[in-house]
Amino acid sequence: MVREIRSHSELDAVPIMLLTAKADDATKYSLLQGGVQEYLSKPFKAEDVMLRVRNLVSIRLTFLSLRQSLNERNKDLKELLEDLTVLFGRDTLISKIEEQR
Repeated sequence: MVREIRSHSELDAVPIMLLTAKADDATKYSLLQGGVQEYLSKPFKAEDVMLRVRNLVSIRLTFLSLRQSLNERNKDLKELLEDLTVLFGRDTLISKIEEQR
């Protein structure tokens, strides 16, 4: 099931939490390496499930916020590069960048 979910790129960001009766370490590690974010084996408490779901949601919201900030900064950098290219010309700008390296 996890392999099938992870084979669809549109579901890459969807966190997966498994609640299972299988408690052996080999299964747990295999699933965690295969893309499962949380693995709870029976018996588990409802409070544990709720805390882990809250953590997954919090992590996801933080990720989305960081990605939005990065996209905005990339947009700002692209606009700055375009402005500098207009101001200095492409060849002059490339040579200035290469000088800085």
